[in-house]
This record gives sequence, C-alpha cells and structure tokens, in this order.
Amino acid sequence: MINQQAHKKILSEALRAAKLNHKAPMVFTEYPNLYEACEQLAGVLTLHFPGENLPLLQETLTSSFEAYEKSLDDDTSYPLSVFLIALVSCAPAMIGKRLTTKGGQVAWIPFKETAYEFVKRNGEAGLSFVDDPDPELVNASSSDAMYMLASQILTLHDFKCVREYLTTRDMQVMAMKVA
Repeated sequence: MINQQAHKKILSEALRAAKLNHKAPMVFTEYPNLYEACEQLAGVLTLHFPGENLPLLQETLTSSFEAYEKSLDDDTSYPLSVFLIALVSCAPAMIGKRLTTKGGQVAWIPFKETAYEFVKRNGEAGLSFVDDPDPELVNASSSDAMYMLASQILTLHDFKCVREYLTTRDMQVMAMKVA
C-alpha cells in the first residue's frame, strides 16, 4: 500500500509537469484501468529515468495522451488500445540505459524491480545513468522490452491488446525481412 501511494504521487507530479492534469481525469474516468497502468508505470520509471528531453515517464504520458486524442478522430482505432501501446512504447528506452548508484556500484535492472524500489533501497544521492544497456538485456528486442513492461503494468485483459499489436508488428517485420 505504501508503494501505491508513492506511485500515485509520482504520477500526479508527472501529469502536472506534462500539463496533462486537466485531461487525465476525463480519460481515467472513462478508462480506470489506464489510470492503474499509468500508476504502475510511475513506480517502474519514477521521475528519475531520463527520456530524450524530459523524464521518460513524462514523455511517455504525453505521447500516450496525444495518441489517445488522435484515435478519437479515427474510427479504425480503439482509444484504450492506442493509449496502452503508446504507454509501453517507452520500454526500449528503458533497456538502453542503466540507472546506477553512487560510483556505478549497483545497477538497476529494468523489469526485475521498479525504479521506485531501487531508489528507495539505495537512496537518491549519487544516482546516475549510463548509456549502456544492462548485460542481461543487451540482446532484448524492442518487442521483448514492451512485452516485459506490459506484463508488469497491465491487467491481463489490457495485456492482450498490446500482445495483438506486437504480434502483428513482429509478423510484419519478419515479412519485410523475407521479401
């Protein structure tokens, strides 16, 4: 329960920083499971993990809400699925960097524990990021990473949406390699 409160706080801060706190209640009221997934992602990433220009959590939330809004005008897209796919699309970035403690002595391994738990256990002082994938994850594909993240933050029903998308995408990639 303590982690859940911390995850809520992290999510709230990220939504406020991304200027999404006015849009989020409308979306989360319609799809409460999206709130749960975002809350879980907030614990996985925290605001420590860097994205391209902002914390990765903030960038991911922004892209998820943008994808959701675009899907509302597209009769062929299901807003819930589009949001979820955008939400887990940050996973490849997670395996491309390593969060380490002071002096790089201990590294966080994505998908084994949340960044929140890692930071809580090791402290915020001296956290750094190295642009080097963890040796355990160096051979993981972007689809592998998205599957792993989806399994951590989504309900089984929502996971099916992401699995269908990834399966279709992987089949298209394979067909392009053969052609």
